[in-house]
Amino acid sequence: MGKRFLLSIVVIIITFSAYAQIELNSAEKQFLQENPIIKFAITNYPPFEYADETNQFHGLTIDLINWISTQYNFRVHFSKVTIDGAQKKVHKHELDLISTFFYSKKRDRIFDFTLPIYQIPANIFIPADRTDIQNISHLENKRIALQRGDYAVDYLIQQNFDFQAVFAKDYSEAVDLLAQKRADALVGDEPVIFYHLYQKKLSDKIKKVGKPLYVADDCLGSWEGNTTLISIMNKGIRSAQRSGYFDKLQQKWLGTIISTTGNFFSIYWRVITILISIIILALIIFAILNRRLSKQVHARTLEISKANTFLKSEIAERKQAQEALSHSLKLLNALVEQSPLGISVRDKTGTLLLANQAWKKIWGIPDKEFKHQFQKRQKLQFDASDNYLGKYKDKIKKIYETGGELLIPEIDIRNNKRATAAWISQRFYSINDESENVDSIVIITEDITKAKRNELRIKESEVRYRMLYQEIRDAIILENAEEEILDANAAACELFDYPYEELITNHSYEFQPEDIQAKGIRKIYSASFTDLSETFETEILTRKGKRIAVEVTTGSFQTASGEKRILSVLHNIEDRKRREQQLRATNKELHKLKENLQKQVNAAVQELRNKDHLLIKQSRQAAMGEMIGNIAHQWRQPLSAVAAIVQDIEDAYEYDELTEEYLHSSVEKTMKQLSYMSRTIDDFRNFFKPNKEKKDFSVQKVLEDTINFVEKSFSFHNIKINLVVKQDSTINGFPNEYSQTVLNILNNSKDAIVENKINPGKINIVANINEKGQSVVSIEDNGGGIPANIIDKIFDPYFSTKEQGKGTGIGLYMAKMIIEENMKGELWVDNLQDGARFTIII
Repeated sequence: MGKRFLLSIVVIIITFSAYAQIELNSAEKQFLQENPIIKFAITNYPPFEYADETNQFHGLTIDLINWISTQYNFRVHFSKVTIDGAQKKVHKHELDLISTFFYSKKRDRIFDFTLPIYQIPANIFIPADRTDIQNISHLENKRIALQRGDYAVDYLIQQNFDFQAVFAKDYSEAVDLLAQKRADALVGDEPVIFYHLYQKKLSDKIKKVGKPLYVADDCLGSWEGNTTLISIMNKGIRSAQRSGYFDKLQQKWLGTIISTTGNFFSIYWRVITILISIIILALIIFAILNRRLSKQVHARTLEISKANTFLKSEIAERKQAQEALSHSLKLLNALVEQSPLGISVRDKTGTLLLANQAWKKIWGIPDKEFKHQFQKRQKLQFDASDNYLGKYKDKIKKIYETGGELLIPEIDIRNNKRATAAWISQRFYSINDESENVDSIVIITEDITKAKRNELRIKESEVRYRMLYQEIRDAIILENAEEEILDANAAACELFDYPYEELITNHSYEFQPEDIQAKGIRKIYSASFTDLSETFETEILTRKGKRIAVEVTTGSFQTASGEKRILSVLHNIEDRKRREQQLRATNKELHKLKENLQKQVNAAVQELRNKDHLLIKQSRQAAMGEMIGNIAHQWRQPLSAVAAIVQDIEDAYEYDELTEEYLHSSVEKTMKQLSYMSRTIDDFRNFFKPNKEKKDFSVQKVLEDTINFVEKSFSFHNIKINLVVKQDSTINGFPNEYSQTVLNILNNSKDAIVENKINPGKINIVANINEKGQSVVSIEDNGGGIPANIIDKIFDPYFSTKEQGKGTGIGLYMAKMIIEENMKGELWVDNLQDGARFTIII
């Protein structure tokens, strides 16, 4: 009987097999001669098509295109683009074909399509921790991650509900958007999304929900009117399907990569339907062939004496048929062996006829042992033992007797020590003979261990959630849309001072004081039906009428049946309220202290301002003393000259040599000396005259005037001042205060030179402009420098290295204040090899 079954399958395969290549017509051959290179738009759509790190293209569609190009002798060129970019480039005739393109009526208006290559289901994917989205009706007003240009965009728009599209260039980026919670859901092609989830190790963080939204025909697409190329590709697709190459591609790319978590029938219903149809058709054709063969044998027997040659021909035909049967049998075995599902066939007595590798793997049977048992025709009991079938035993027995189908969705085989699976599902199909009696049973076995373990993990998570729900310190209550309390944890019972049985018979608003009912929980619950979570403070009443301040966080969700539920978490904030009251009292005291402290600070600031005014006055007085000394040096020579002139006039008068001309000459010389002294007084007055407003002035002019004041007194100590102006600059500020700063620095250098007995003394002043356009003046001396332990203190007020009474210690302090506070510049000092250098930048 087993041989008879296999013979039926072989006949079917022979009927549906066609290995000859479908030939091109003359117009198609001419097209390929004129267009030897066909350009394809390739998207990031694994496992059907994608480019690796080296920009090499792989995938089911890529292999199919390469196979067709080999069959029809043309070359291909792949271009990596997005699906949106592919449509634009093909529409503009920049590329010839889109390799993966879903058919739709809208697209058919501007593109031509080939025969469907395969059908792709599209599903909804959401984060694993979300339960609010179960089907397409829950996508309204949600953020949906979509591949730009994908057919899913048109499909969702046709559903006439509002949603926010979050576009991605491809499905890989769309998966990232969902994983990063930048989208609430993702709508995309199931095998491609599963591929990315596996590659990115996100299978436990993102799940598929609901039934497929649609199943789309995936084709090759070209611009409207490119019918010859479409015809060529259609013939290539049919050739691949008839030769069996397409089945090998599907096994290679889809049989090992895509993991299916649904039940067997929902996923493989097409395969099952085709298999049953083939088997039924095989029986019919076998009966026809058998009857026809009987007639032929009878006719040949009657004519054997007349046509010996004809008999030889008949023998040859039978031999050819046997060879075809043998070849088809090999193909059938290859198909069964490569299936990821466990497939086994038994006759009606339960004897195992055949089983594929997947079946052996599930039950842990090595090939050697299986062949031994098979040869002995023993009845292996793995598929029908009492150990695991239990309540299904009678139903299975009925199938063996009367036929039919049976699905066992879940079977625990953990007690089977040899089996590699822990849980399986099985589907039984009966195959009847010509008399409609049971001939054999096909059993499809699927390993559902992974799905079952995921289910157990979910149940464990529910237990942990329930434990957390009961042990958390905050009160939690669950209500319906009418605010009836449906559930509450132990903390809620303790907060409201009610037993659980009484608490869940009340409404939440019954626990609110009457004076705040209008603005308490009820108001917020109305808002919670907008699916927004809110937090607010209110008060509740306990069973004994005690008011307790609570912080409430509330939000709503929908059950699987569409009913609204409100979940609220109440946190007792009585202690926090008391602390807030104490804090307000403390803040009030601090405010008073702040006011008193502010008064003290204002008084201290005023005192500091008075001291600053005193410092400025002292600085000017000290500078005035220095300037008077300088003026004395300036006047000494002209006074001596005037005294000599007067003496000469007296001598001339005594010796009667005083003529009018001599007197006039002497008076003129005297007036020149007096005029010089007068200018000195004017310069002295202008120097100490404060500037009221800022004005532009020449740095070189101020330096020259300042040097003129002190040059005589410095010469007295044999100190030479050298001024080098590399580039003059005009700055905005107070020229007299700037001059006072330079004077203070020069006096500091003079004191150092005199104190260290440097002879001759030397002071170099260099004026220039830096790269920022600022005026830079450096004053260098050879006075021996400033000790390292005090160099950071010389700009402090009242700091002086001179003896008591010989220095105020405010000169350099005022210089620092003038440059940095009044003129917003910089002043610093550093030591050189034999002296100090002061630098002024404005």
